[in-house]
Amino acid sequence: MSRSDRSQSGADAPAVVVECDGETVEAADRVQHVDQLPPGDRQAFLDVVDGTDRALDATELRPGDVVRYTEYYCVI
Repeated sequence: MSRSDRSQSGADAPAVVVECDGETVEAADRVQHVDQLPPGDRQAFLDVVDGTDRALDATELRPGDVVRYTEYYCVI
């Protein structure tokens, strides 16, 4: 599955991470704890959460995934 969507201009949009309310996470959502991520994806995720750039470059995370860290984070 591609981690990017085509915009109307045809450019790729990177996946981004946003904080989400844990009460909105549904049973069918793919939820992973940050410690379950492969090392490269874990570092990419932490770089996004701790930094100002929300663009995510991770191989195992895709839009719709939820990561549990200090809060819940959605990949969109």
